[in-house]
Amino acid sequence: MRKTPLRAAPAVVVVLAITMGGLLVACGSSKSSSSKSKSTTTTFSSAASSTAPAAAAGDVVVTVKKDSKLGNILADSDGLTLYTLTMNGKNVPCTGPCLSAWPPLTPKAGTTAPKGAPGVTGLTTVKGPDGTDLVAENGLPLYRFVKDKDGEDVYGEGLATFGGVWHVSKTMASPTAAPKASSDDDSTTTEAPPSSSGNGY
Repeated sequence: MRKTPLRAAPAVVVVLAITMGGLLVACGSSKSSSSKSKSTTTTFSSAASSTAPAAAAGDVVVTVKKDSKLGNILADSDGLTLYTLTMNGKNVPCTGPCLSAWPPLTPKAGTTAPKGAPGVTGLTTVKGPDGTDLVAENGLPLYRFVKDKDGEDVYGEGLATFGGVWHVSKTMASPTAAPKASSDDDSTTTEAPPSSSGNGY
């Protein structure tokens, strides 16, 4: 009896080809989706970094003026004399009533560091006894004196009060502002500095 040869092989080949084709299409689609996902992530990161805010620059808070007797000394932005309180070369904290007579110099709001006029160096900020930021020169906080009314006054120089001695802060920098005149009168009258005895100054 003659056997009939099997003819199912071509059908099997067709089925396998279709199956492999489907797998290749699915693989290609997965790679394309993954590539799009990576591209989106990178674009977002770049956009986020471009919106970072710039650091704010500080305003000038310390200037230089020339006193006829003391030479070049530091002043605030209004030309008022700046002082330090020390004893034997060391800083003496100014607290309580001291702050009423000797207002401290503080940085401009929103600034990261105090800025001085050209030639002024050694400016930093230090923490006051109550945690307030104070402008300092070479580590010593700077203060004004309530008796000084204009740029010509240096009434606080040499006063011994509040546990130390007050001195102007001298500098080698050149003057940046002319002293303010207290009147238009050409006549000169020497006014004695206020006494430090019994008034808490």
